[in-house]
Amino acid sequence: MKKSIFALFLLSFAISFSQTNGKDLKKLYSIAIENHINAQKEIRSKDIIIHEIQSFNFIANEVPTRYLPKYIDAYKIKYIDIYDKKYKRSLRTGKRVISIQPIALSGDIITITLIDFWVRYNHKNYDFSNRGGSVSTFKYSSRGKRWQHLKTTYSGI
Repeated sequence: MKKSIFALFLLSFAISFSQTNGKDLKKLYSIAIENHINAQKEIRSKDIIIHEIQSFNFIANEVPTRYLPKYIDAYKIKYIDIYDKKYKRSLRTGKRVISIQPIALSGDIITITLIDFWVRYNHKNYDFSNRGGSVSTFKYSSRGKRWQHLKTTYSGI
């Protein structure tokens, strides 16, 4: 009887802990993606020809989509699989995509990397051109018992 009560306690603790972490991860990814989108809006507004940012195409092959936001502000976040047949036609002319990398944890620091790519599909070959990206850094505050955004650094062409 004691073993079953202990097992039930461990199971309920594990479930509550995993839900908290899932919510935290979704919030961290939301912040990183929002910072990246805001930086892109600022860069594009400085161009001579202003392009409307209607939707962003993200690749998240290594990150479960349950941790990723569906909307950031008014922008719908579209997660695509560039290797799926339905995207090959649109990739022939080229498409800008942003790759979401898995989190990197080092002690109490988490970094989330977003990489801008220009992808083109031609004659059964994919051509990837790196355009830069952003790295968002978060630190765990033991006082506040939450993750705090430290900085986002940008690089690119």
